[in-house]
Amino acid sequence: MAIEAVSATVPLKAGERLAGLNHVAELRARYWGDSWKEVERFVDDMRDKLDPQFEENNRALAAIFFLAKIPAARH
Repeated sequence: MAIEAVSATVPLKAGERLAGLNHVAELRARYWGDSWKEVERFVDDMRDKLDPQFEENNRALAAIFFLAKIPAARH
């Protein structure tokens, strides 16, 4: 199923892109620290088949990996 919406992206200037990347890095540092153990725990929690929200979690995780440009074969 294709998404048939007008593209919602706009070109960013280098400074705007840098500010966005710095914001993401700040959020990652605030919530996940320097350790990837919490990221691994988050992914494991999202993949928990016993969770009643498993289907929605799986779709959200696939979207996260897609936006991160991680090939489907790697997740």
